[in-house]
Amino acid sequence: MEQLMVTPIRALEFVLGKSLPFAIICFVAVIVITLVGILWFGIQIKGIFLLLLLGSVLFLMSTT
Repeated sequence: MEQLMVTPIRALEFVLGKSLPFAIICFVAVIVITLVGILWFGIQIKGIFLLLLLGSVLFLMSTT
């Protein structure tokens, strides 16, 4: 804990550095799973695809 307190980074930088890589990996997984569902299984997406991605980003950032 002391090492964290004496580091020259701000709290926001620390939180982003810990959560952003995980969120990016999960977002790539969402895209891959969606593409597999569309291309391999033939599932049709009804609605706005960008809204699905935006909802995924909000969900991933809230869970990390």
